[in-house]
Amino acid sequence: MEQKYKVKGENIDEWMEELDDARKEIVLRLRTIIKEADTGISEVLKWHWPTYTLEGNIASIMLIADDHVNLQFFRGSLLADPKDRLAGTGKSMRHLKIFSPDEIMDEEILAWVRESIDINRGR
Repeated sequence: MEQKYKVKGENIDEWMEELDDARKEIVLRLRTIIKEADTGISEVLKWHWPTYTLEGNIASIMLIADDHVNLQFFRGSLLADPKDRLAGTGKSMRHLKIFSPDEIMDEEILAWVRESIDINRGR
């Protein structure tokens, strides 16, 4: 069964062409922040979502609703989150719901991505 909000494409750029303007702006900002964290980060489509990896999965950008974008951290339960912005109750994954570009906290997201890399590297 195909997910209702899954965007198709063979690569990230094709995938983004199908996005509406509001979510495209959020995705582009997140993409820039994530790639800024480390020059070794790879960007691939996994599970039909842009996924960022470096010595393991770091994060995916997921569109599971019409009104927001989820930034999913694979080992999010291990991330420092003193303001309790990451949601989720599972063993490891946590996500950040972003409804508008104004809600994007560049430095906080950058810190989570860098911390995720350190976790992947066993630091």
